[in-house]
Amino acid sequence: MNNHNLIKKLVIIGIILCILPFLWLYFNNLFFQKSKVSFLTGNPSPTPVNDFIHNVKTTEPLRIITIDPKNGSTSLSAYTTFTVTFNRPLKQNEITVTFSPVTAFTTRITNNIISIDAPNLQDSMNYILTLSSSVDGYTQAFHFTTVAATSAVYNDTVGQSIDAWTKVNRPDVTVYNNLPASSTDFTIQAVSSPGHYSYLVTLNGTDKNAAKQEFLNWLQTTAGLTNDEIAKLDIQYQ
Repeated sequence: MNNHNLIKKLVIIGIILCILPFLWLYFNNLFFQKSKVSFLTGNPSPTPVNDFIHNVKTTEPLRIITIDPKNGSTSLSAYTTFTVTFNRPLKQNEITVTFSPVTAFTTRITNNIISIDAPNLQDSMNYILTLSSSVDGYTQAFHFTTVAATSAVYNDTVGQSIDAWTKVNRPDVTVYNNLPASSTDFTIQAVSSPGHYSYLVTLNGTDKNAAKQEFLNWLQTTAGLTNDEIAKLDIQYQ
């Protein structure tokens, strides 16, 4: 009897040992087919939860770090550039700028900084500059006051500000404001057209290149123009 039971156990163990290799091949082949389908279809296996959490990118809410001139400033000139620094880079047209009372202005965005040029502010006026973003629903207002026109500070600052703006935006007017001008090397004549000045420059002497260089030196030293501003001029040499 004992021998019979022992034989039965050995048979069962043998059957199990014979089945195990087939089971291993079956499940291994099943896993391989799933991996192959995933590779061919481009559908990767689920991303682990921890990896997904680490890969989530959040956008920090927009806020202003600094503004220059500061909020509440007084004695601002008729030409003022406001420099506003945000906590993250800005997209074009993300920020809406308004002035109250309404005044002309231009804006420039560089990374996380927006520069607001307001060249025609009225004297002795209280202004509100408002910056808002429809993306974040962000709005912030700043208050400032321009200086009176009778102030010596106003007269000096405004004059310098207007000259600086004119050199950059209307160098032709800057040249006109420095006329008449002539030397042994050149003579310059303004030709007026609506909203614009062009110039006819007569180069004297036999060395025209030297005379032209003297004229360009005059534009830099007397008119105070840079090479980029000179390049904007409409000049005809003869």
